[in-house]
Amino acid sequence: MLFRTQIQPVVRLWTRDDIPGIVACHRAVYPEYRTDDAYYDADNYIKQQQAFPAGQLLVEVAGVVAAYATSFIVQWPTTGAPPRYQDLTDEGTFSNHQPTGDTLYGADIGVRPAYRGQGLSHLLYRERRRLLRSCNLQRVVAYGRIPGYSKHADRLSAQAYVDQVMAGELNDPSLSVHLRMGYSVLGVYAGILEDEPSMNHCTLLEMTNPHFVHGQAQNSG
Repeated sequence: MLFRTQIQPVVRLWTRDDIPGIVACHRAVYPEYRTDDAYYDADNYIKQQQAFPAGQLLVEVAGVVAAYATSFIVQWPTTGAPPRYQDLTDEGTFSNHQPTGDTLYGADIGVRPAYRGQGLSHLLYRERRRLLRSCNLQRVVAYGRIPGYSKHADRLSAQAYVDQVMAGELNDPSLSVHLRMGYSVLGVYAGILEDEPSMNHCTLLEMTNPHFVHGQAQNSG
């Protein structure tokens, strides 16, 4: 792929030294979030990196954090409604990381607006798939935002909106990208993820690991 900067991106794990760049990247990706939101301040990113270093990725272009992704391992519940984001992530700290769990939870992913359309999200998803294989995890799940829903909420339920996005009749800035990356929608939920553009609705997304080996121990790295 040809990048507009003519500089090849570098995909790597991030360290504490990268956290100011991660914070700045998040604010550029999600300007609608409050800048004082404790979920996305430096302290929480430090805790995330400490909890599971192998799950914290970035894409660097000419010294700039152009994209990033965060994740950790959980034992996914087989019954009942999915847990709230706050509970699942322990208020965004990832202290609930379970090295022997069966599922990678993809907490966040974002690409700076100036670097979109260059395949950086593909690089991050590729690394997540590699992590699934190296840790022998069954799947990656995520709570997917549907930020385009607010424009259609006066005439569509959240489920109907998601159905139309899946059918290709509507385009959603987040869900459509996840579908192209190979995620499947397991359900549509209200109240488990706070996101004003999505009117506090989200999808439960899943991508299975075709290389998962039953009976083989997980290796959380």
